[in-house]
Amino acid sequence: MTIHEQSKIEASNHREWFQSTFNADEIEQLRNIGIVCQADHKFYKNEILDIFGHIENRKLKKLDKLYQKFLDRYISLIPTFLIALVDRDLIESDIYYAAWFFNRHSFFFEFERESQKSLTNKTKLFLWSPVVDIHTPNECKKYANKVFSTNETLLEHAVIHWEKPRRGCRCALLVLSEQHARKGIESGRYTMWES
Repeated sequence: MTIHEQSKIEASNHREWFQSTFNADEIEQLRNIGIVCQADHKFYKNEILDIFGHIENRKLKKLDKLYQKFLDRYISLIPTFLIALVDRDLIESDIYYAAWFFNRHSFFFEFERESQKSLTNKTKLFLWSPVVDIHTPNECKKYANKVFSTNETLLEHAVIHWEKPRRGCRCALLVLSEQHARKGIESGRYTMWES
């Protein structure tokens, strides 16, 4: 199944969840605070991103019954092996903790999408790009601006890095052409990952 097909199924599942979870009055309440089902919108990317945006909505947090439904859905989108590690109170109160689950999803989504493409396209390299600030764990900093030339090496490190929630981790995975990676390395912005 291609990423595009998977995305269409996910949008359909999100629409179905939204319509089956909320009655007409609740949908109107949500609409009044700016929340609608994004599944049919042109720029819909994935469900966990949509839900994450809603659980950070201050107006939704004031509607506890509705907020809890979004929180339940967010947690249900987390891989099963991580659910036992979820601290629901922290997801509600700490944006950096809550964002970790979305960032993890996005990191692996990008890896899978580009891995499928690379079967037919030119070789691409991956750039591990954490946001580095006072909240960033040291574990993330060692990957800052590191270019990975093999999927296997990247995947080995990614699985270990993302195996448990890490408050403040906002690592992203970017895809670079060989030419762009080479220019970045020559300029000193990036370095190759050395195993």
